[in-house]
Amino acid sequence: MLGILMMATFFAILADLATVAAIIIGGVWTYKLFIQHREQYPAIRVEHLGNYETLSDSDALLRVELRVTNIGKTLAYLDSGFVRILRVTPCPPKILEWLRQDVGGNGTTQKLEAFWPMIEERSFSEAGMQLEPGEFESLFFDFFVPKEVKGFIVYSYVANAVRASERNGIGWNTKIFWRAETLSV
Repeated sequence: MLGILMMATFFAILADLATVAAIIIGGVWTYKLFIQHREQYPAIRVEHLGNYETLSDSDALLRVELRVTNIGKTLAYLDSGFVRILRVTPCPPKILEWLRQDVGGNGTTQKLEAFWPMIEERSFSEAGMQLEPGEFESLFFDFFVPKEVKGFIVYSYVANAVRASERNGIGWNTKIFWRAETLSV
């Protein structure tokens, strides 16, 4: 009889400890979510701003501002990424023919986007950069491009440092098409 009483007391204590642990875990979760407004993963908006300036008879400067804004409710850690400049116009006839085959110039799209030739890519490493909710950071890139190129696609990618260990390539990206004359001041 004494053994059963001891077991009942043991299980009652265990149940009380589980209840206390659940209350503590729930309290921490509630504090982080509703008081600190912290979610588990960050949310980032990536935008491009740019300028184009003719430098010589053959060269121009394409200045890209990569603006990264933390639109989430958690601290965002950023550590690396890149900006690519892709050539669109004028498009050499050989590349135009390849694009027609690749994307499907006869109305039957084989791929969603064409594989435009890259002019240049710049990588960046901002290890330790942090963005509080609502903050933004601008990174500036100067690209020297052939003056003959008048249409560009600017593609940027910013790695998510919080989720980097889960899978390769998790992050945020954006693309924009720019014409040189719309960027000139």
